[in-house]
Amino acid sequence: MQLDTIDSESNQVLVITNKKSEYLVRHIISALEKFLPGIVQLQVDRRKFADGENYIRLMIKEPLQLFGKDVIVVMTLVEDEEYMEFFRICQTLADLGTRLRMYIIPYLGGAVMNERLEGGNILQIKANAQMFSALSTHGLGNSFLFMDLHSQEFLNYLEGSSQHVEIQAFDILIEKMKQQPNFLQEDYIFASADLGRPKVVERLARFFGKNVALVRKQEDRKSVDGNDNYFQPVIGNVKGLHVIIYDDMIRSGKTIIEAAQALIECGALSVKVVVSHLCCSEDVLQLLQDNQYITSIIATNTHPASQNKIVHQANTKFIIVDVSSEFARAAYYILVPNIRPAAHEVISTLQQIAKSHPEQNNPKIKTIREILKQFVDIEVNTFEEDDQQKTSIEKQLMRMVPYVQSKRHNLQFKSTYQSASPQMQSSPAPSYGTSPPPGIIFSPSSLAQTPQPKQSVTPTINDSSIAVISSTTTP
Repeated sequence: MQLDTIDSESNQVLVITNKKSEYLVRHIISALEKFLPGIVQLQVDRRKFADGENYIRLMIKEPLQLFGKDVIVVMTLVEDEEYMEFFRICQTLADLGTRLRMYIIPYLGGAVMNERLEGGNILQIKANAQMFSALSTHGLGNSFLFMDLHSQEFLNYLEGSSQHVEIQAFDILIEKMKQQPNFLQEDYIFASADLGRPKVVERLARFFGKNVALVRKQEDRKSVDGNDNYFQPVIGNVKGLHVIIYDDMIRSGKTIIEAAQALIECGALSVKVVVSHLCCSEDVLQLLQDNQYITSIIATNTHPASQNKIVHQANTKFIIVDVSSEFARAAYYILVPNIRPAAHEVISTLQQIAKSHPEQNNPKIKTIREILKQFVDIEVNTFEEDDQQKTSIEKQLMRMVPYVQSKRHNLQFKSTYQSASPQMQSSPAPSYGTSPPPGIIFSPSSLAQTPQPKQSVTPTINDSSIAVISSTTTP
């Protein structure tokens, strides 16, 4: 991406990622651009010194180029080196004056290490949460977006004023199950691969009105003396039924494979698997593909393993669900409230100028009318389609800010003010609520400026620019 595509004077949204998450970022940007055009992916220069030390640099021309920007960081975090890079990049974004930072972490590694079952176990989940909590909350702060965390304890360990959201893949996985032919057969039952996820499995079963079975791992089926004949491998009747196993992640594949074998041995007709995170190696993917007990696997694309050639080969068992729209939807709810005031200000200014100049042939006025026509006629395609509380006009306004900014080379706004009286200069700055005060013309920085004294405005136009001139100061 060219550095010149970063506009220092606009409310442009920037996106940063790492190599492993590049595939997912493309989908997220595509979904976001439906209502927020002009998103730019900021490149990162990564190198290694001879002694193994990492060199990381955000590809910008000057530090102030990021001042006041909203930035989305999308990174799946698995290895320790990825955690450290994430932390350093995010802290640098705050140091460089970004306004809002949204951290999308589709898959969070390290969540399995959440118990001290043996002396000296490191609670990675707690240490990682403390690292996230230490990030600067400059400006409008930090928003963390996760999906189907392995342990809810992670959210409890997070501290500070940042926003923490766990997005659930529940609905999108259900929709995929419904779409697959013969996946939801007439006689089926839901099962948990171990005793760790029964509540989620119960929720699925309740949704479809089906029963639940539980599978106990081999280590769970052994008594103190090592005898495993006493415990049932499967709790519940699966004989003559098709079984759908749900689990939050597949890593080694051992749990899923053993569960599928136990279910078939107890009389199940077939075993299908639904999983949130497919976070396994190529060898494990091949093992699952070749397994005789599992007929199909539905998984999301939160982990890079979902892009492996085995997953996408002909006659594959794997069915991948794209979750980029879920993250884009969450980003929408966070970004749009900060965009709406700017959108109203832009359109209000343009409408005021157009009404004040009824002439049809002036090229600059024609440009303004074209923008307003786009504003009225633009197709509404946002994530608020089902929200009856927001009108279509508001949705269009939210989409117009980047559009108007993209036309800046055709428009040039100026504002001049008469000197305020000494009495007004000493009085406190007025509060204007959500509507922009007359005389304050839209610019990205104007939202953070102290409002000028209220003035009556007479829009005028000349050959060189579109200017809004304040002719009279009103008390």
